[in-house]
Amino acid sequence: MYKVLVAIAAIFWAAGCRQPQYERTRTAYIVIKTPQLRYADMGFVETGKETMRVQLYANGAAQTALEITPSQVCSGRFACLSKEAFNARFLSADYPADTLEKILRGLPVMQGEGIRKTKRGFTQRIIRQGKYAIDYRVLGNRTLFRDTINKIHIKVVEQ
Repeated sequence: MYKVLVAIAAIFWAAGCRQPQYERTRTAYIVIKTPQLRYADMGFVETGKETMRVQLYANGAAQTALEITPSQVCSGRFACLSKEAFNARFLSADYPADTLEKILRGLPVMQGEGIRKTKRGFTQRIIRQGKYAIDYRVLGNRTLFRDTINKIHIKVVEQ
């Protein structure tokens, strides 16, 4: 009986410690500038079906990582926050919950509003008076998101 209990405990322990599986890892130059965050250096973007991790480095040393799941954003610099709470604290409360993840994946934001397809990607220009003025471009290996009202600049250049 003791051996069975030890085996069951080991199975639960191993399942609880399992790391998310990422399908793709890419090296990128990452810039994240908001009134509350400032980062510009090389990093890694690891993506899976439902989760992603952005590892941020500075001068070759790991600074922090952002873990993005379907419902929250976690980092060593702050406790896990719901995506809505993360937006309200670091981006804009007026953004949809999945905005940061869509930017980091190079996907259209805000249900593709204002999208114009190009040969190498797409552009979006979205303006809500007093809330945001977004210029978002995904062209080849380069993603650039700017919101002039909220002073947000996110750039990802895949290496």
